[in-house]
Amino acid sequence: MTTDEISRLAKAGSLPEDRELSCPERCLYHTLKNLYDQFREKKITAEQGDKEKKAALMQFQRDIFEYQRDKELIQHHASLWREIELTGSAYRKEPSIEHADAFLAVVYGVKQKMPNSRT
Repeated sequence: MTTDEISRLAKAGSLPEDRELSCPERCLYHTLKNLYDQFREKKITAEQGDKEKKAALMQFQRDIFEYQRDKELIQHHASLWREIELTGSAYRKEPSIEHADAFLAVVYGVKQKMPNSRT
């Protein structure tokens, strides 16, 4: 949803029930709704409202960035733990150097050690 759409909804004071908003979008909606309410109640001037709206939009951009970064980190960690569980399970079922190497590669990013070349 765009910031203009969120702003229009906040100005009207209603959210469509069929629309699911992300956390940053909900925060922006409620911030803008509060600003529009304060303006209607003559608690703030249009200039104050514009200044606060610009600040809210800047915060929204930061929130979107952090939200996306956090989402990517969560996905990365979920994938990492899934790989740890799979390689650990494989080692428990059949202990071997290959399974141990696979586990170490997932957990520590360690590549397989070169086998000793003793003859």
